[in-house]
Amino acid sequence: MEDDFEKVANAIRPLMDDKTIVVVSSDFTHYGEGYGYVPFKKISKKIFTN
Repeated sequence: MEDDFEKVANAIRPLMDDKTIVVVSSDFTHYGEGYGYVPFKKISKKIFTN
């Protein structure tokens, strides 16, 4: 499994710079108004448009 992590890291390394954000999750489905969880609701648009 550690070998898999290294392969992924090596694959994305050329894409990384000081303006890159990497989001890793095992489950993106429990997010949003329907689940009652919307973190940073007031500032998220500002964060992701700058």
